[in-house]
Amino acid sequence: MRNATHPDQAGPTTLTFQPRTGPTSTSTLEWKSAVRTNLEQFALSIEGRAVYPFTDEQIVSNIAVLAAVTQSVATGQTVALAELE
Repeated sequence: MRNATHPDQAGPTTLTFQPRTGPTSTSTLEWKSAVRTNLEQFALSIEGRAVYPFTDEQIVSNIAVLAAVTQSVATGQTVALAELE
């Protein structure tokens, strides 16, 4: 995926899909606020009207990636996620 603008600004996104076999396909998607969509899904899950699309494991893993990036920027070194456990 490649955004034509900063992700928090309206603009098209180009999605390129390359399967292991077969031709590459490219689609242009309309902009949608990821932050707003996330908050809406969270609210629906609290109300019991939808399942939140991310598991607890995915949320914790996302935080681990952010911590690794932060540590890597601070030290200039590669950080393996296993080092953070």
